[in-house]
Amino acid sequence: MKKPVTLTATPVGGRNVEYCFYVNDGLGWRLVRGYAAARAFDWTPTKAGTYALLVWAREVGSKRMYDVNATLWKFVVKPTVSALTLTSSPEKTAKVGAAVLLTATATGGDTLEYAFFVKNAAGWGTLQPYGDANTCTWTPDTPGVYTLLVWAREKGSDTEWQANGSITRFEVTR
Repeated sequence: MKKPVTLTATPVGGRNVEYCFYVNDGLGWRLVRGYAAARAFDWTPTKAGTYALLVWAREVGSKRMYDVNATLWKFVVKPTVSALTLTSSPEKTAKVGAAVLLTATATGGDTLEYAFFVKNAAGWGTLQPYGDANTCTWTPDTPGVYTLLVWAREKGSDTEWQANGSITRFEVTR
């Protein structure tokens, strides 16, 4: 959960307003930023879950805890993929023309998509572009030593990948 969320208070009225922010993760309210003039604050959730978010606002110099407040009662932080393992069947070696089933197993994440790649002496190639399937069938047509790679990311993400897994030495024989 290393991606910050910007909490922004939009004032209605007031001349010299200060703001403070609270987060509730189900275990109670926790102050995440004390009173300051900035109406925006970057909060970085530490885990997936449902949160309540609260902002208090008051005129600078006010003795009250707050003059007005606003609460977002249900802010959902989705889990992110934190690890990815790639396995093959058969393991480590296959014959030219024999199908190899690659399976990606993710830790974390909500709705993931996967892309599979292969590398030989000539360089990298795409076996299967990003899609919903966490499996890919590869049928090697040339003997040699290969590296197999899978990327995973949350569906809809614009990042190249959030986790990867590989088999660094897969041998194909005649």
